[in-house]
Amino acid sequence: MKDTKAKELDTVFNCFPIGRDTIAELSCTHRTIQQNITRFCIDWLNYLAEDWTQSTDARNEASIGIAKDLHKIEEAREVMHRPIPYI
Repeated sequence: MKDTKAKELDTVFNCFPIGRDTIAELSCTHRTIQQNITRFCIDWLNYLAEDWTQSTDARNEASIGIAKDLHKIEEAREVMHRPIPYI
């Protein structure tokens, strides 16, 4: 993994449980950070649904399946491609 940000996120998601308490705390952060987190989550789901070319196994098949199922719903697909502005 070359990207330092990717390495940091890998550590966060691999080593620390992220539950509703963490989400609730993040919801109180600066609104630009909220936008960035939302943008990341949507980009991640779009990537899984549209661009995933790596192998799938029991550890990631549910995530890929959910992303692809969301893309089958036209309204959800439109929302997931709606730009989130940088303000």
